[in-house]
Amino acid sequence: MFKKMLMAALITAVAVSAQAGDIATVNGKGIPEQILNDAVKAVATKGIKDTPELRAQLKQTLILNEVLFQEAKDKNLDDTDDIKKQLDVMRRALAVRALRAKYIKDNPVTESDVKNAYDIYVKANTGRQYWLKHIVVKTEPEAQAVLARLKKGESFEDIANEKNFDATKGRGGDLGWQHPSTLIKPVVDAMEAMKIGQTSAAPVQGNGGYHILRLVNIRRAKAEPYDKVKDTIKRNLEARKWNSYVAGLVKKANISQ
Repeated sequence: MFKKMLMAALITAVAVSAQAGDIATVNGKGIPEQILNDAVKAVATKGIKDTPELRAQLKQTLILNEVLFQEAKDKNLDDTDDIKKQLDVMRRALAVRALRAKYIKDNPVTESDVKNAYDIYVKANTGRQYWLKHIVVKTEPEAQAVLARLKKGESFEDIANEKNFDATKGRGGDLGWQHPSTLIKPVVDAMEAMKIGQTSAAPVQGNGGYHILRLVNIRRAKAEPYDKVKDTIKRNLEARKWNSYVAGLVKKANISQ
């Protein structure tokens, strides 16, 4: 795994400074110090500390890569169609990465944005959280039929895997931990009336269908301190902005298939 990270860092470290000194030469070809510095920065993003040992290891890897590259070049293997295709893929990926970086720079997530998002996070992570499962069908008669099957002793999870039309199909209707602030009132009312292990006595009409709920467990929610989660919140907001921008570009593009 570490070797793969080193190789990825070396591929990323493509910027060369004309003023930088060489860390080594291979057959008269210099390896600029800036490439080593960029490689160190790249692995640092993976949580690896900048140490003399790391630099020595990266330096030897750079030297080995230069030796191998020169050999490949001597055999005219550096300009094949396959290499050109791979370089085009890399060029596109780097260009998209640069576009994202520019968009985030030009449309920054502000401290106010992060704090507002944190307030929402706190609201959803204080008080009680409820671990729910559900069986969701489209009509009330279907929901009543499901209740009848449950009363006969059929497995809640098996029926959910058979009937559900949402993302919980295939995982027994598991909705995970939910906070009342994120749920509609009929679901909250039914949920708070149940004891752990109970199933709702009647179908609950919600968005897009009728739900049979099961309360698996209850826990006391606890929000993390702002300083601990602010960076994660900022990254998530940046990703949301970027995804919205991408969706807009796709919508405007003239695409034929």
